[in-house]
Amino acid sequence: MQAYFDEYKDHLDDKTFFRISTRPDGINTRILQFLKENKVNTIELGIQSFSDRELKACQRGYDAKTAIEACNLIKSFGFNLSVQLLIGLPGADKESYKESMEQLREIKPEIVRLYPLLVLKGTELETMYQSRLYQPLSVEEAAIICVDFLRVCRENDIIIAKIGLHGDIKQDSVVAGPYYPNFGEIVYGLDFAMTIIEKNEQLDPLMVSEKEFSWLNAYDKFGLKILKEKYGDLKIYSPQNSC
Repeated sequence: MQAYFDEYKDHLDDKTFFRISTRPDGINTRILQFLKENKVNTIELGIQSFSDRELKACQRGYDAKTAIEACNLIKSFGFNLSVQLLIGLPGADKESYKESMEQLREIKPEIVRLYPLLVLKGTELETMYQSRLYQPLSVEEAAIICVDFLRVCRENDIIIAKIGLHGDIKQDSVVAGPYYPNFGEIVYGLDFAMTIIEKNEQLDPLMVSEKEFSWLNAYDKFGLKILKEKYGDLKIYSPQNSC
């Protein structure tokens, strides 16, 4: 690791730092001191869940206590903490999601990434799926759960760096699960629609930004359909579009 850091020492300045990703059971005080000395300022942990039931079901090899301790240790050293969570793991339910959201409130990482779990070809999860031991979420179910996490992060000033998997996952490698190339747009569109409905405003027409218009029209106009269930034939306008 030192050799890798040394390779880039001559290219660093006062505003340039490293960001690394690892598992929560790959963290201890000795490692953190080493990373601090080598200008790492952000550590991302692939937590996946703060629920013992979910972690055990997907054989992560550590428990929620280990994950929580690693998060707190990282923050105590002054690093920015980024947490990666997977939505739709085996064993997940409303209670386990609640556990993870409560820990986000307690730990308050600087950054969160939310990924929906997909069943990929050639994996143990595919075997579980084919044996009916695992049922993946639908796109709509995953989006609804992610909205809950999004709101927890917003309420606690936690940056959402990404919602949805990276674009290098090809559709033909996905056996089942909530696959959609712009999954984040569905979540933001659903959150936007739900926020409008919760305010209980009488809107006709509704003026939105171009970004909000794109959100509402993602995934066959999922967010727009939610709005129209409440408001009927609502007219929506953005600077360049209308529907």
